[in-house]
Amino acid sequence: MKKRDAAGYIWDYYRIPIIAAIAGVLFVIYIIHSRLTAKTEILNVVAANCYSLELSESEPLFAEFMEQRGIDSDKYEVSLNTSITYSPGTGNIYSFQALITLINAGRIDVAFWDDDLFNEMVEYGVFMPVSDYLSEDEIAALGNRIVYGEYQILDENGELIGSESYASGIRLTDNSWIEASSLYPGFDPVMTVQLKSDNEETAIAFARYLLEK
Repeated sequence: MKKRDAAGYIWDYYRIPIIAAIAGVLFVIYIIHSRLTAKTEILNVVAANCYSLELSESEPLFAEFMEQRGIDSDKYEVSLNTSITYSPGTGNIYSFQALITLINAGRIDVAFWDDDLFNEMVEYGVFMPVSDYLSEDEIAALGNRIVYGEYQILDENGELIGSESYASGIRLTDNSWIEASSLYPGFDPVMTVQLKSDNEETAIAFARYLLEK
């Protein structure tokens, strides 16, 4: 059998295994490359009930913040989740469950809310008090931009026994970062820092960064 015929014979009879083997090797190379080049999330931001059609990519929104913090953008990234859509009282329980799961898993560090959803979520005590990351003078300077919410107090049986009002959010009025993002056209969202943040230091730094905008 000639060499050319032998090559044709091998291809004809072993075409599928050869293709599968090549595909397997390429897949392994892809996995290794992905792991070597994957970035670590340094901050998880959620923009709930936002308008994201004009947002082609989120990376430029956080470039200045990362540069100021000295964060290497080749190794780290900020995750922006714009998929949470939930209106209290609509019965869309799946979106609400997804939101609660993210909060309990520490997968939300900083969030933006419309008023209705903020008032719904504050009842569960998931927001860090503003006094934990701003001084009394800073809070006083913000005036009515500080947003208060009612946290429900439950007994050991889960029964409501009272509520407590606390400064839990900040309204981002005329904020250039929010305007540049196009996430909330014509609306000033409420910003919060989450109590169960996995990246508390960076979350607080980002919140303070936004207040300068």
